[in-house]
Amino acid sequence: MHNGYKNIFRGLILMSFHVDIGNLRFFPAFVGLYLITIGLQELYRQTGQLLFTKARLLSMAALLFSFLTSIFGMISEGAYERMISIILWHTGYQILEMVMFFKILESSVEYLRSRDSDLSADELTRSQRNYTIISVVNIMIFSVSLMFNIWTLLTISSISLLITRIYLLFIFSDLKKRDEPVTARA
Repeated sequence: MHNGYKNIFRGLILMSFHVDIGNLRFFPAFVGLYLITIGLQELYRQTGQLLFTKARLLSMAALLFSFLTSIFGMISEGAYERMISIILWHTGYQILEMVMFFKILESSVEYLRSRDSDLSADELTRSQRNYTIISVVNIMIFSVSLMFNIWTLLTISSISLLITRIYLLFIFSDLKKRDEPVTARA
């Protein structure tokens, strides 16, 4: 379990932070989504929880979405950002990403409940609820800011997205630590 959550954690870092040099993006989001997909596969293999496979399917769809967005962005050189279809595309991606992380957290809650860790599962359920509420509000703000070209709102939305991802990093760091292998000390 530790390695599965570690891959999700690393993937989330790569999704959140990247380097752009001109139109070339180092470590685009789909690289992070690939690590998340690997982590979910490992979690399913170790736990047998079917919800991890549903989350994995969503991560594969998000990976494809992100890959196509990266290719389209490189080809069009950023000239596409104000088209209504692209606004819908980005909104759809954000919704897919939110549902994917919701399912990952839901799978983790079910796994904790199956291990009779109800207190931990309840705590994770609260975190899942907070994440969902923040994400829905952020998606609405992001969509409105793109649609009406409100740059201040887009900046606020981007900062909120970063804060939400950092919140997720803390959640997955905690999950990773719960299942960390115990090493013997000499």
